[in-house]
Parts: sequence; C-alpha cells; structure tokens
Amino acid sequence: MSVRRVRRYDFDHMHTFDQSFAAGLPVRTQSLSDEQSLFAARQKPTRMYLVSEGCVRLVRPSRTGTSAVMQRARAGEWIAESSLFSDRYHCEAIAQGKSQVISVGKRDLLDAFERDPPRSLQFCELLSNQLRRLRAVHEIVRIRSARDRLLQWLLLQATGNPPVFRLDQTWTEVADEISLTREAVYRAVSELKRGGALKQRGQTWLIDATK
Repeated sequence: MSVRRVRRYDFDHMHTFDQSFAAGLPVRTQSLSDEQSLFAARQKPTRMYLVSEGCVRLVRPSRTGTSAVMQRARAGEWIAESSLFSDRYHCEAIAQGKSQVISVGKRDLLDAFERDPPRSLQFCELLSNQLRRLRAVHEIVRIRSARDRLLQWLLLQATGNPPVFRLDQTWTEVADEISLTREAVYRAVSELKRGGALKQRGQTWLIDATK
C-alpha cells in the first residue's frame, strides 16, 4: 500500500480534499478488487476512508445470519465516519467492483480537531449532510409506488436543471438500495421512459419529474 499526499480531490461533489476537515494530513491510497473487504465489523478503527474510485458497501451482519446494506459510498464520499468516536467498526466494508480508497489516520484526525476547532465544524457539516441524505433515502423507501419511488431516488442522485443522472451501477444494485425487486425496477424504468419522465442519452439519463 503506497503512502502519499493528496493535493486535490473532489470532496462531497463541492469541495476539494484540501478544503475538507482532513486537509494537509498524511493519507494513503489503497486499491480494492471486487468483493474485497476493507475492514471487518467489530474491528478496531484506525483509519477513516474516502472512496476515490468505484463503490464500497457498508454491510451490517445480524444474529440471524442475514446482512443489511447500510450505505453504498461512491467516489467523493466518506465511509465509517461515525467510527471516529467508537472503539469498533459497526459494519464490514466491501468493495463493489474494482475500487480505490484514500484514508487518513484516526489519531491524526482527532489530534487535528484539538489543534484546529474549525476542522471539527467541517466534520459536523459532513455528518449533517450524510444524515440528511440517509433521511431522504428512508423517506423514499416508504413510497408505495415503484415508479414514484425510483423517480424520487433518481432525483436525489441527479444534478443540474433539468436534472441529469449518470448511472454508475446496475439496476439490480439500485433495486437493492431502494428495497425493490429487480423486476419491479425494470418495470418502473420502462414506465418512466414510456411516459417521457426518463430519457437516456448514452451513459446519462435526463429526468422530467413533471411527466
């Protein structure tokens, strides 16, 4: 695993890495193969991770042997930020396809927070943004109509006016994220396309929520 400084990185789709709460700290990069574990549940946290390429799933095991996907972090998103103040990771982190992460030491971050209070505020902002997104996804999953549920999820991912969405995962993975069957998502996609609410342009999709 190589260790290097990261001079610039897209943070939360708005900020550079140097403007984040981890700015100026020594970081590492690590490449992951598909389904490779980054860390295990109950493992002692030593680092915080930012996904720079691909996707990493946070999976929480249960006593019944089943597991639940708590988060799918993609490029520009931090994972395991809550473990900064915990003595163990609460989930297992597993790469979804070939991925790459950037990490910073937990002790380095905590020391930086003590020396530089504005960093703590930036970290609070990150947690606030993450919480708003989780609440939004929770509300979306409660929508009964598969068509409307998928449409609202697409709008949550989209940017611009009119909204544009780039699909960087399979529809099966989308189905898992919004608690629908793969068949239900395929039907919803077809319905949205027929009605003109969803139009494909290469790898991107244009969304018209008025239709």
